[in-house]
Amino acid sequence: MSAEALKKSMLLRSRLVYGAMLLAGLMVLGQALRIQTVQAAYWKGIHLEQSTRMVEIEANRGNIFSLDGSLLATSLPYFEVSMDVQASPISDTLFQRQVGALAEALAQFPGGRTAKAWKRDLMSKRREKGKLAHYFPIADQVSLDELRRIEGYPILKRGRYKGGLLVLAHSERKLLFGDLAQRTLGYDQRKIDPKTHKIGWKRVGIEGAYHEQLAGVTGHRLMQRIARNIWMPLESENAIEPKDGLDLVSTLDVHLQDVAHQALLRKLKSTKADKGCLVLMEVATGAVRAMVNLGRVPAQTPDSLAYSEVYNYAIGSATDPGSTFKLPALMVALEDGAVTLDEMVETGNGKAVVGGAEIVDSHEGGYGRINVVDVFAQSSNVGMARIVYKHYVKQPKRFIDGLWKMGLNQKLGIDLVGEVPPHIGAVGADDWSDLSLAKRSNGYEVRMTPLQTLSFYNAVANKGALLKPQFVQEVRSKGEVVQRLKPEVLVPRICSDKTLEAARTMLEAVVTKGTASNLRDTDYKIAAKTGTAQMYNEEKPGYVFFDGYTKHYQASLCGYFPAQNPQYSMIVVVYHPRSTSDYYGNSIAGPVFREVADKVYSASVAIHKPLAKDTLAALQRVPCFMLAAAEDVEVLGKGMRLPYQIAGGSDWVQVVPRSNGVATLPLKNSIAGVPNVVGMGLRDALYLLENAGYGVRASGYGKVVKQTVQSKGNASVIILQLG
Repeated sequence: MSAEALKKSMLLRSRLVYGAMLLAGLMVLGQALRIQTVQAAYWKGIHLEQSTRMVEIEANRGNIFSLDGSLLATSLPYFEVSMDVQASPISDTLFQRQVGALAEALAQFPGGRTAKAWKRDLMSKRREKGKLAHYFPIADQVSLDELRRIEGYPILKRGRYKGGLLVLAHSERKLLFGDLAQRTLGYDQRKIDPKTHKIGWKRVGIEGAYHEQLAGVTGHRLMQRIARNIWMPLESENAIEPKDGLDLVSTLDVHLQDVAHQALLRKLKSTKADKGCLVLMEVATGAVRAMVNLGRVPAQTPDSLAYSEVYNYAIGSATDPGSTFKLPALMVALEDGAVTLDEMVETGNGKAVVGGAEIVDSHEGGYGRINVVDVFAQSSNVGMARIVYKHYVKQPKRFIDGLWKMGLNQKLGIDLVGEVPPHIGAVGADDWSDLSLAKRSNGYEVRMTPLQTLSFYNAVANKGALLKPQFVQEVRSKGEVVQRLKPEVLVPRICSDKTLEAARTMLEAVVTKGTASNLRDTDYKIAAKTGTAQMYNEEKPGYVFFDGYTKHYQASLCGYFPAQNPQYSMIVVVYHPRSTSDYYGNSIAGPVFREVADKVYSASVAIHKPLAKDTLAALQRVPCFMLAAAEDVEVLGKGMRLPYQIAGGSDWVQVVPRSNGVATLPLKNSIAGVPNVVGMGLRDALYLLENAGYGVRASGYGKVVKQTVQSKGNASVIILQLG
C-alpha cells in the first residue's frame, strides 16, 4: 500500500474512533439530562428512601407500684446528645465568640476530656465538608439532670434550631428494690431468634402479663442517615408523638415482701438448700401480698452461699406435694360420707402394705389405733392409705372425680406467664397402677405447683370459694383509676359446709396436737398442714426417685391465720435442704411460716379486735405490776390522756389501775440495801443498779422476775433473770 493510501486509511480510522467517542459522550449527556429532568422525582425518592427513614420512638413505659404506693418498677430516661456544629443559624462570629466557653462547659462533663481538646474538635468539625460534618457527638447515657445542664451551655442553650442541639431519648427499666419480688415483677425483653433472625418477645411476670397497658403507644420520627449507622433526627409533619403507658398498682405489699424474702433467705442459707419459695395471699380476695422465689446461684467464694430470684418456682415448678395433698384426699372421702372425723383407723406400728404399695410412717413405732382427725394431725401415711384404699379400691374413678370436682386438675389461669398445669391422672391413664390409690392419698403420683396448693387451702379458709390469684388491683392513668380489678371466682364451692368445717377442724388439730405443734404458742391460732415429699429425679425419664445417699426432699407448710377468722393464707416450700438430716416440713418450713405470720399479725389492723370503748374498765380487768420511774408514768399518762395520780416521796413507783385512772404506789426499792428491781424492764433495772455501784449480769427477755446477789471478791454482782 502506498504512503498516500496508508494515510487515508489511518485518517478514516481516527474519524471513526472520534465519532464513536462523541456518540457515547452525547448518549451519557442525554441520559444525565433525562435523569435530571424526566426521572428527577423518581431518583430523588430513591435517595430519600435510602438516606431517610421513619424510626419508632419508645413511649414512656408505665410504672408499677406496691400496695402502699411505693414505686417498684419504673423506666429511667437517658439521652443521647449531639450537636449540628454547622447549623445555619450558628454564624461564624457567634461560633468563634462562644466556642471557648462551650468547650469549658463540656470539660466539666464526666469523661476526662479537657477544654482544649473539646475546642480543637469543635473547630475541626466546623471546618469539615459533607453531611457527616453536621454531626458532632457529645455524650450518650446522659441522665435527665445532666441533660438539663447541657441545655444551659453556650450556643446549645439557643435550642435545636438556633443552637444545633440534637437529643434522642431512650429509657431503661429499673427495679427500685433490687432482687425483691424480681421474678414476680418480671421483665419484657426483645429477643432475636439466632436461626431465623426473627424478632420476638420474652415476657415474664407482671411486666409481661400487662405489656399492653404498660407499653403505651409507640411514636415515629423521621431520621436522616449522614454516615454509616449514624442517623440524625429531622423535622417532619408526619412525626407522631408517643403516648405514655398506664401505671399499675400491684397487690404486693413491699414491707411484707421484704419480711418474707429475708425469712426464707435465712432458712435457705442455714440449711444450704437448693431453692425455695413463699407465697402470702389475702384470703377474701386472692390478692398475692408477697411472693418470694429464691434459687441458688454461683457465689463469689466457694464456701459462701448466694441466692437470687432466677425462676418463679411458685407457678412454674409442679412437683409431688406430699402430705399437704392429704387435705383434698381426705376431703373427698368426707364429702362422699365414706368417713367421719371420729372414725377409728388402725395404723399399727407405722408400716404396712396397702394395695401392693409399701407405706411407712415417719414416726417410729407408729400411732396404733387412732381416729381420722389424728391420722391427719399426725400425718400418718399408713392411716391415709388405708382410708382411701378401703373406700375407693372398687371405685377409684369416684376418688379421682372428687379431686377433679374441687378444681384440682385445672390451671388457675393466672395472668402471669409460665403456670405449669397440675396433674392428677385419670384411672386407666399411663401413670395409673394398682399402687396409685395408696400413693395418691399421700401426695405422690400427682403434680401441683405451690401456688395451686395454696389456692386450694385458701378456698378452705374462704368458705369454699376457689379464687384466681390476683397480682394487680388497679390500672391508673396520671394518677386516675381507669380500671379496678375485682376478685375472680374459679369454683364457687369446692365442697359442702360440713366438709369445710371438718377440714378446718383437722387443720387446727395439726397445730394444736400434731406435726406443726411448734406453731402452737402464738397470740393467734394457726391452721396448717406440714408436707415432706421425696423428690423425683427430673434428669431421668419416667417416674424415678433419688435413692441411696442422693435422696432429695422438699419440706413445706401450707395454712392460714387466724384460724377462727382467716385473713391470710401462706405456703412455704424449701427444696433439698443439704446441711441437716432433718428435712421435715414442721422444722424446715414451719419457722419461716411463723416468722412471716407473726409480722403480718402484728402489722395488720384488720386482724386485731378494736379496743374496748371504756379504756379504764379494760385496764381494771388486766393485772398491772409495772415498775417505772415516776416521771415516765407522768409522761405516758399525759400522752395517752389517762387520769393519773403520782405518789409523792419516791422517784420509782409501782403502777396500778384505779377506777378513776392510773395510780402509783411508792416503790420499796431495797432488799438488804440492794435496789429491788423485780418487775422492771431491763433498762430501768440497769439504771438503778449501776447507779448504786453494782455490776449486773442479765439473761432472758421481758421484765425482771428474779434477782440475786453474787459476791465476787470485795464486790457484789447482781444476777437478773428476765421472763
